[in-house]
Formats: sequence, C-alpha cells, structure tokens
Amino acid sequence: MKVIRYIGLVTLLLALMLPALAQDDGDDGADEATRPEPVIETRSLTVDDVERTYVLAVPESHEESQALPLLVVLHGAGGSGMEMAEASGFGDVPTQDGAVVVYPDALEEEWNYLFGEEVHDDAGFIQALIDETVAEYAIDESRIYLTGYSNGGLMAVRLRCEMADTFAAVAAVSATMTISLAQNCVDAGPVPFLLILGDRDEMFPWNGHMRAQDGLVFGTFSVAQTLSYMASLNQCGPDTNTTDLTAERSIVRVIQQRLSECADGSEVMLYALPEVPHVWPVPALVVLEAGGVGTIQDAVWAFFLAHSR
Repeated sequence: MKVIRYIGLVTLLLALMLPALAQDDGDDGADEATRPEPVIETRSLTVDDVERTYVLAVPESHEESQALPLLVVLHGAGGSGMEMAEASGFGDVPTQDGAVVVYPDALEEEWNYLFGEEVHDDAGFIQALIDETVAEYAIDESRIYLTGYSNGGLMAVRLRCEMADTFAAVAAVSATMTISLAQNCVDAGPVPFLLILGDRDEMFPWNGHMRAQDGLVFGTFSVAQTLSYMASLNQCGPDTNTTDLTAERSIVRVIQQRLSECADGSEVMLYALPEVPHVWPVPALVVLEAGGVGTIQDAVWAFFLAHSR
C-alpha cells in the first residue's frame, strides 16, 4: 500500500496554530522561552551492508547515570526523519521530560511494513538502531516506546507484533490493522496500544475497505475491527469507556475510547477525531488525565509514560 506524504503546507500551518491555542487556554507562555532545546543531529549506521540514516534528539542536559526513556518515531511514506522531527511535534515533550527520541529514515521514503524481507529489512534496522542507542545512552529498557504515522503507523503495527518484548507501548497514527499484518500477529503478546484516526481518513477508511487483486484479498480493518483485534491480543475484557477529551477552544474534537481491563497491565485506546482527514499533526487540544490542557502529542506521551515493561 502506497501511502501519501504526510506533511503539506496546510498541516504545517495547523501545527503553527497550536502554541497560540494552548496559550489561549490559560498558558501564559512564560515557560516556552526557558524550556531547553534538544540536541538534534543526523547519524548513520550500517545494517546488512546498507547505510541507514536517522535523526537523534537528546535532552540538552541529562545525568549520564540517569536511565532515560527512548521514543522511536516513524515518518509516513514520502517523508523523512528530519521532517518528522521538525513538524510532527512528537519529540518536544519527550525531550523536555528527559527522553531520547530517534526518527529513522526509510529507504526510498517508504517502510517495508510487510513481513517478507525481499525488499529490505526495516525491522532489523529498527532493532539495530535501538541497540545502538541503548549502548550509547543510559536508556531504561523497560521504557522504550514506538509511534508512527500512516505508512510509519503500519510499520509500528508490525513491530508491535514482531517486537512485543521490546516496546512498553505503541501508538499508530492514521493507520489501522491490515489483513496481512493480522495474520502475522496471532501469536504476539500483550502490548499497550493507542490508535489515532480521523473519521474522514481517505487512506484508512473508518469502516475499512477490501479489494481482490491477482487472486488475493487486500484490505484494512475498520476501527472497530482494529480495536477488537488488539483487545484480543491484549486479552482485554469487554467493557469500553468513552470520554470526550476536547478542550475549550480546540479546533478539533477528540473522543477517547478505552479498554483497560487487559492482561499484564496493558490497555487498548482510541483517539477518534471527528471530521479529520489523513493529516498530521492535528490542531486539537486535549484535556489531560493529569490535569491541564495539551496537544494530542502531549496525551500520547502521557499514555506512553503510564506503561513500562
């Protein structure tokens, strides 16, 4: 499945609106100027004789003896790690909280989210990248998290299954479960999982889609099927809690669905975004569980920090 480039002029403009919205909701902006900027650099490593690149963001100051969380962020098709670092907003709060964030680059700008490695071994690359980062920094290996957008979201779903013992929690943005991924996930253990999707997403329709091609069936699950499938992997109970998390003055509504009675302290969560198409970032303000108002990225990071292996 070829998934379109994730960042365009419109989404960049929307992202720029978020700080002003947050300030309107009671944030006087006094802390913005004092927040330390992360140290960002582009790096490379060789995996299977292929040079791979990634962007690394490290808190400006941290104790070498302090174990830090690690967040892996996967860009969409046609994008890059640097674009994701600059525009997604995923790294701002984690690095301010003392986390290391890595933004890998896919070969030819698209992740091989299928399980066959005849194209390139992206799973091996992500594992090698994690190993290298853990070896260099004091990473808390019980707090390694993964998120991805669109094609990167599909890769995140794959890795949630293939590397279930690595990640403490996984979030997929604008990407639902597919038939091929589901077939290869049947033996995966519980991992806390968050799905973020707009109900006008044209690439991953809310109600799913199927097609026949060359004697095979291709398609994406609906949101309900994706949540049900993840709930079965996480051995969740049937009770679902639905909450409107939309903060005052938010441009976009955010409806949370949550299954929390799951095995090993895991859970399955959905952030449903009414009237939102296939875009990221989304100009939504969310009422955070810990109190106050933040972006969806803030809420995702809070979801991650609630879980450790």
